[in-house]
Amino acid sequence: MKPWKKALSTTLLCAAVAMPGAVSAAIQTTPMVTKDPAYQGVPMHMMNGVTYVSLRETAMKMGYTVVYNAGDQSITLTVVSQGAENNDANSERLRYTLKLMAGSKKIWANGKEIMVNTPPVAHMSRVHVTKQFADYYLKRPMETLAKQADAQYKGT
Repeated sequence: MKPWKKALSTTLLCAAVAMPGAVSAAIQTTPMVTKDPAYQGVPMHMMNGVTYVSLRETAMKMGYTVVYNAGDQSITLTVVSQGAENNDANSERLRYTLKLMAGSKKIWANGKEIMVNTPPVAHMSRVHVTKQFADYYLKRPMETLAKQADAQYKGT
């Protein structure tokens, strides 16, 4: 083998070995802390300039039931209002369901298909969503359900 070919092949081999390390360094996360009570104790990370939260921990902290479906690799989050402040069994209960898949921009909110800008990502054996996504699709519906349940209880 000619010396220049040997040098080229050695360089390419070294680059191939070093490349995964360089790529993983680009997606390193920085742990974050927030004062928002909805996210207290929830793992938050900055990745490529965007704040991400762990989906399972965030959803469970907000009162959602989290179910993973291995068949279609989807995650379904469901929350049901108590119906009334006194948990009256005769009150109508309000439900909100969100279905999503890591890497997919398609989500389903109460059965309605929606396209999101930033898909949920799988990172470090967990699914993460942007904090903006969590605010809009997890936190806001909880606040809406609470208001509707309160209005239902008061008879308005």
